[in-house]
Amino acid sequence: MSPSLTRERSARNTNQNQGVAGGESGDKIPLHNIAISHKSKEKNALVITGQALIFALKDHPTKFLELCELCLAVICCRVSPLQKAQVVKLVRKRSKRICLAIGDGANDVSMIQMANIGVGIIGLEGTQAVRAADYAFKEFKYGYFFLKKRQ
Repeated sequence: MSPSLTRERSARNTNQNQGVAGGESGDKIPLHNIAISHKSKEKNALVITGQALIFALKDHPTKFLELCELCLAVICCRVSPLQKAQVVKLVRKRSKRICLAIGDGANDVSMIQMANIGVGIIGLEGTQAVRAADYAFKEFKYGYFFLKKRQ
């Protein structure tokens, strides 16, 4: 764990009105106790599960967005299709940034449609994401070359 990231593990001592992020191990991290150094943006990443995302989007959307903006990468795992679209909508609405969404199945369609730029990956899950996207790639690795040329 990065020294610039501090957290308090207190599942039972956390006030119910506070936002809580947590992993599958049961660790609960109050959102107000997470602090990231502004100087080390390229060293920080955020991984958040669907259960934790429920609290972050409902109770603390502004803090969640601020935390995301301090990270180089934000990974939302085990989230519903609706949550994927909600995260993209939050970023588009409050930060005025251009959003790129990449998906490979029907569960990614709402997220792809909500983003400024949608990319569908042709895969085993069907062609729904490809049909909803602005761009399509046969394999994820080809997206790297697309993004590299845009920088």
